[in-house]
Amino acid sequence: MASDREDQKPKIDDQYRDHLVTFDGPDDPPNPMNWPFSKKFITTISYGLTTCWITLASAIFAAAIEPVSAELNVNTETSAAATSLLVFGFGLGPLVWGPLSELYGQKWLILIPYFIAAIFAFGTATAKDIQTVLITRFFSGLFGSAPITITGGVMADI
Repeated sequence: MASDREDQKPKIDDQYRDHLVTFDGPDDPPNPMNWPFSKKFITTISYGLTTCWITLASAIFAAAIEPVSAELNVNTETSAAATSLLVFGFGLGPLVWGPLSELYGQKWLILIPYFIAAIFAFGTATAKDIQTVLITRFFSGLFGSAPITITGGVMADI
């Protein structure tokens, strides 16, 4: 099995070898390919759920557009902008999180932004005006896009 992995290695020019991150041989335990099935399973479920919950956050507000409009005395188009701003944050986030995950790793660049997105979600829930709702939804999308952006790379690694 190790020989199959050796055959699949890409050819790299000598000038880039100093920048190549490798493991200590094909059987190195920190290599995600060598993790036991249980660790791979838990990792897959954990990252899958974080992606699922933040994606759900983009649509869940749609049911609350009319009550939010009534509560904050704004029209429904203004309240609907909260969903648009969250999705706009989803669009901008990968421009930040993708390159940072290449530099600093994946684990902390999913956990920290996801936690910050949750804080902004609480801000949305406790908002007293529409401006707060719109701003917190945008930042929830911006920080919440980290799991969506990075989870594919995590799955490819294991």
